[in-house]
Amino acid sequence: MTDTIQRQTTNLHTRWRQRAVGLLLAFGVVLLQGCAAIQEPFHQLGHCNVGNANLTYTRIQYGQVVWPMNTATFWRGGKDPNCLNNFSISQTMPIPKIMTVEWATEDGVHHKTDVPIKSKLNGHYSTHTIQVRINDDRVEVFERVYETPAKRVDFKIYP
Repeated sequence: MTDTIQRQTTNLHTRWRQRAVGLLLAFGVVLLQGCAAIQEPFHQLGHCNVGNANLTYTRIQYGQVVWPMNTATFWRGGKDPNCLNNFSISQTMPIPKIMTVEWATEDGVHHKTDVPIKSKLNGHYSTHTIQVRINDDRVEVFERVYETPAKRVDFKIYP
């Protein structure tokens, strides 16, 4: 009988230890998910003039970052149709829900567009660059990712 009581007590202690380990593991997973949720991705934000119109003013509001851009000869129209010479910033920052892009052309016309960003991302690959291409009277936005270190892909996310 003593042997039976001792086995029951051992089984009870074992079950409590298993539950305690299970709770600690569950807590650790929740803690790790919480840490992952607050991490801000390191990525670039770039923009260029791919249109024919000369730009006299550009401004991008990207979450808390406001990026006014001094226009130079680079912003002459027709010089960079493939957006090879874009201006960009790289930093750790959250990807915002909406980005506001403003620009003015040499003829005095002012443009402003709100672009949804976060909801349009591919969700599979890490974002490397959000690229804004100003094309005369419209904006095109691309998400640049690397499927492999050697394979770059630009997903058009707006319009």
